[in-house]
Amino acid sequence: MKKVMVMVLVVGMLLVASVASAQMGPIFGKGKVQLTVGLTQFTAHTADTLAFGSGSSPAISDNGLLGFGADVRYGLSNHWAAAVGGFFGFGSDKIEASASGDAKISYSAFGIRLGLDHTTNLNDETGIYWGPGFEFASAKSKVQFGTSEDDNDRATSLSLHSRLGVIHRMGDHFTLSGGLGNKWSYVKSSYDRTAPVEKVTASRWVSSPTGTASIVFMF
Repeated sequence: MKKVMVMVLVVGMLLVASVASAQMGPIFGKGKVQLTVGLTQFTAHTADTLAFGSGSSPAISDNGLLGFGADVRYGLSNHWAAAVGGFFGFGSDKIEASASGDAKISYSAFGIRLGLDHTTNLNDETGIYWGPGFEFASAKSKVQFGTSEDDNDRATSLSLHSRLGVIHRMGDHFTLSGGLGNKWSYVKSSYDRTAPVEKVTASRWVSSPTGTASIVFMF
């Protein structure tokens, strides 16, 4: 009798698991909405318009930042999804000089991204996505030297951003995701210099990597 009850219980559990799996369905699909929130690593491009680092030109520098990002992905079909999102991040460098004193340069950046992902369900629990996107970002740096503090002018960048990621289901409406990417960016900063009085513009093409680790909520 006990064996029969155990067998009935096992069969019942299998049926419940089967129904739950069928109700959840694949991760990607037409009409499916996913909200992604998590940590991001990216490169911010700033300009030294204060001429703190070198000469009198607004030299553009590349600074690795950590921050937070979020995006919303909507399934246009079973294999394509549109995504829109944003991010922001912070970082800093410290310069120690025995004669002139210490200085701290802090960085901040934010941006928005509009992209298109090709999506593939490996099974009902795991999927992969990859695709291009266009991104606008703005970054600036601030110099603290002794008791004085001053801001550099902002630098903006327009980028083509490609990414590749994996998503794995942890529950009915909750998954984990991780991804890598690369940006090809045009960076520009313009400002008015007072001595001598003139308009100064710095620009550069640059390539930089990105990375994300996120929680995904599915609707």
